[in-house]
Amino acid sequence: MASPQMTQNLYGNVAASIPIGPGSVSNNYTLDFSNKLEGQVQIDLLSGSAVTSGAVATINVYRLIGSVPTADTVPMAAFSQALALAGGHAIRSLCLATGRYLLQVLNGDSANGITLWVTTSTVDGLV
Repeated sequence: MASPQMTQNLYGNVAASIPIGPGSVSNNYTLDFSNKLEGQVQIDLLSGSAVTSGAVATINVYRLIGSVPTADTVPMAAFSQALALAGGHAIRSLCLATGRYLLQVLNGDSANGITLWVTTSTVDGLV
């Protein structure tokens, strides 16, 4: 019976300790799983020393299509993630099919910054 072959990357291999200001949007991060069976993405959001009650971050994933890729204008997946208490981590994972994607994070806390880490692992094939 075939077993999956995986690549486990280091924490923060896509983005490490990236500040996102109050009410701001992160950079776009390209995730290329075009030669993989599956891409696994973990998003770690660290709240600052203060956090507004009920504040959330929005995680948007857009597909990239074509040889000179065009990004969707509407996310193919969007998640709202409640921010942790001050100085806490909110960590969320998702799996993506073979393909290329843009990942973007919106800090919904209009008064306090957050810090972002993005880590990926991949299912490369079956052996």
